[in-house]
Amino acid sequence: MKNRFTVFALLSLFCENLPAAAPDRVSVRPELVITTLGFGSCAREERPQPIWDTINAARCDAFVLLGDNIYGDSPDPLVLRAKYARLAAMPGFARLRQITPLFATWDDHDYGINDGGAGFPGAAASQKEFCDFFQVPAASPRRTTPGVHDCVALGPDPDPKGSGR
Repeated sequence: MKNRFTVFALLSLFCENLPAAAPDRVSVRPELVITTLGFGSCAREERPQPIWDTINAARCDAFVLLGDNIYGDSPDPLVLRAKYARLAAMPGFARLRQITPLFATWDDHDYGINDGGAGFPGAAASQKEFCDFFQVPAASPRRTTPGVHDCVALGPDPDPKGSGR
């Protein structure tokens, strides 16, 4: 029997029941049944990243990027965009994006500044660059509310009455 997972991009938690979450922050992907889930973080875009070839060879059903997806370390959205473009141009990562559903959150370096907090003045611009790079839909609350956290219920609804979890 395949397990169903609830993936929190913020905390990458797995649980049997969907915890309380703002309804606009929950999306349902019944077509995506996960048996193999990969995790990764700290992708320094200025260095070679042969690890993507190994990850692609593992043929994960989905992959969770846990943050520091780039080392932007800048309040300038053009710098962040260029660094995301460098990551996107890496053949292994490009292949992963083509063949594997990705779920992503950010950490301090892709947020914009090392150890940056809520007062970081470039947060909104960093959020836009993150959402653009990870192709977050235009109507998603991830684009209009602070932070990039998300909750996704994966796999078919276990309730035959279709409770929606």
